[in-house]
Amino acid sequence: MTNLLTLYGRRHGTHKRGHRHLALAGCRARRGLWPGLRLCLLLWLCACAVSLHGAGTPTGATMPQEPAGAPYGQDVASQTLMAQMSVQEDNYNTQRLRTQLYNRVATFSSELKSYMVELPLASPSRLEYLEKKIEHTSQRFTLWSQSYQLDIADDEDLLGAVADFNLLLDQATKKLQEAQDKYAARDDFENCIRLLDRADSIYPKMVDLAQELSLSSLFADSLAALKQQEGMLAQTINDGFAKAEAAAEQDKALSYRLPEVKERYVAIKVMSESIQQSEYVPFFDRIKNYLLGFAAVAIILMLVNLISVKIKSYKQLRENAKKLKNTLNQDHEYPQI
Repeated sequence: MTNLLTLYGRRHGTHKRGHRHLALAGCRARRGLWPGLRLCLLLWLCACAVSLHGAGTPTGATMPQEPAGAPYGQDVASQTLMAQMSVQEDNYNTQRLRTQLYNRVATFSSELKSYMVELPLASPSRLEYLEKKIEHTSQRFTLWSQSYQLDIADDEDLLGAVADFNLLLDQATKKLQEAQDKYAARDDFENCIRLLDRADSIYPKMVDLAQELSLSSLFADSLAALKQQEGMLAQTINDGFAKAEAAAEQDKALSYRLPEVKERYVAIKVMSESIQQSEYVPFFDRIKNYLLGFAAVAIILMLVNLISVKIKSYKQLRENAKKLKNTLNQDHEYPQI
């Protein structure tokens, strides 16, 4: 346009003057156009912001508000998913802990069962070792169950497993006691036999000594001391035999040996009574007692002889009566033709 005005001015001689007016007009136009352009640019930016803000929201609707404290950008679906994952993780941890506790109870039970298998044939020294192991296992289980008592109380299966372990522990303790009692019974029986062996070598000598001391009143104190010593020994033998009888009742294998032991015990008992009855008797009283004893024996023999004669005479009378009866029966018989 500037070129056209210049050409027009050159033709009419006014191009220099028109050029100056045109330059001034362009400067004024540029000065008035710039504020308008800025205003239009601001209006356009505002319109774009409003259109972007309302593009996803229907008319009259409000934007959903995020819950307080929730992470930025987390909606209701993500919160539900995370809650479900948290519940599943808690269930998994609970089930894992339950399995671990149940396996631990099973381990304790397996230990007790392995000890119980050895009890019937274990030696006395082995029984002492097994007793310590069973006691140690019981203490460990008690401490462990106390540390997890709340978790165990919330599960019926675990409570049942703990109850089964306690029952198994009672059975193991009972079997251990039975095995110990069996060996104790055998020890008591063997101890009684040893006491009788000792008594068999001591009592005949004590009987002879008691008879010698009873011949004179000077040995009365010695005889009393001998009786006291024998009484203590007899009490020990009585206690040992009582334990042997109880052991024979508990262990059937010992009951077959009890009659022999009882026979030896009765013999010792007779000698013990003889020693306790020993006392000093004057010479004439001793002779009198001897004669009375002899007379008593003679009277007893006479009574025995009289009874035997009566029995023989009674048998003879029966035989005679039988023969007489047969004879009478034969007299009434008639000859046969």
